[in-house]
Amino acid sequence: RTLVIAVDERVIRLQGKAIVTVKDALKGNKNSIKPLFIALRNASVKVKDITDRKGVTIMGDQEIPYLLLKKIMLTCAGAEYTNISFAVNQKTAET
Repeated sequence: RTLVIAVDERVIRLQGKAIVTVKDALKGNKNSIKPLFIALRNASVKVKDITDRKGVTIMGDQEIPYLLLKKIMLTCAGAEYTNISFAVNQKTAET
């Protein structure tokens, strides 16, 4: 089972549940996001087979700041989610 981290301009969600605001995630100079780390660790406890709890997909658009993306990836790695994939939300052109 791969977990999904969805990032929009305001909130970071894990499996659809709001975890932390982007503003709070970017605060400070730490390389990880504590609320996301805790949520990832709690999610891994629920999965008995260790091979099923190593995957995470980060969903967002091209507007995600690099610093935020880096913090999310480092947080995932720290929580032992080492198989990280990316999915891009495409915005439709406004007419």
